[in-house]
Amino acid sequence: MEIVEVGCAVIVRGGKVLVSQRKVGDSHGGLWEFPGGKRKPDETLENCLAREVREELAVEILPERLLERQDRAYPGGMIRLFFYLCQWISGEPCCLDCQDARWASAPELAGLQFLPNDQNILARLIHENVIGTY
Repeated sequence: MEIVEVGCAVIVRGGKVLVSQRKVGDSHGGLWEFPGGKRKPDETLENCLAREVREELAVEILPERLLERQDRAYPGGMIRLFFYLCQWISGEPCCLDCQDARWASAPELAGLQFLPNDQNILARLIHENVIGTY
């Protein structure tokens, strides 16, 4: 069974979290998510996150700590998601590989439709007051 490892960056700045919207026409197009992507062979998850966020949004980050791991089975394999709390270093989001991106507060996030895995951790982050305290 193939296991695909994906890094998901939870970037919090000024009480808001950076989220991006998948391109219409892509898998799950139009849904919102934490930015990130697939880990390349011989790449750490931290390096994967920094690379993916730079490539997708032109933002520099520093992954700080693993928040949660989620496994999702799909036909022929499994997706293993690693959600990392990340420090914003520099740059304002530019949509280099997404439909839209924004810094959103907890109330603003409630109006966005997220991927199911992202929605699960988003509820936890709001409940634990992670969003709103950084």
